[in-house]
Amino acid sequence: MKILVVDDAPEISILMEDILNPLGFEVDSAPSAERALEKIRKSKPDLILLDVMMPGKDGYEFCADLKKSDFRKIPVIFVSVKRDKSEIEKGLKLGAADYVTKPFDPDDLVKRVQRVLGERK
Repeated sequence: MKILVVDDAPEISILMEDILNPLGFEVDSAPSAERALEKIRKSKPDLILLDVMMPGKDGYEFCADLKKSDFRKIPVIFVSVKRDKSEIEKGLKLGAADYVTKPFDPDDLVKRVQRVLGERK
């Protein structure tokens, strides 16, 4: 299954690849919403792991746009340092399947990814 990590911090993308690749996931990354959309059109990922704070369009705007597009069925899990209850609720109201706060526990991230992907079957 293909996962697209959308985060402007390369170290986060690399960390997620290191966690998910050994489990058989094909992980790609994009540093911005604009680049993510290009990759979504080409590879149609099964899941998007999305940061909130990015240059240009932020993760909330990107998720809202995605959920109005032909790609609306691709599940999104926010992965962000924003941890206020209101921020988490905002992400979920925009259509995200889950919301993980940074720093995250790798095992917890894997469980959430597997749960969301399992729901797609």
